[in-house]
Amino acid sequence: GQGNIMVYCVHCDEQVQTPIYRSEDGARGEPFCCVGCLTVFEILKEKSLSKYYEIKNSSGIFRRRSPVE
Repeated sequence: GQGNIMVYCVHCDEQVQTPIYRSEDGARGEPFCCVGCLTVFEILKEKSLSKYYEIKNSSGIFRRRSPVE
């Protein structure tokens, strides 16, 4: 098995049990928890808004926000 390796979604930072990858990246790419997060990632990338992830990761408050209920 995978052991105790924790995988987190690149977009929402939720822990991922069964990662989804972009078809062109395969399992070498960044993991996503669902098609929704993957789609938002693709849109941001397509619109050259990838800076979103740099800002999110440097803000220090990006981890463990509750999902919208």
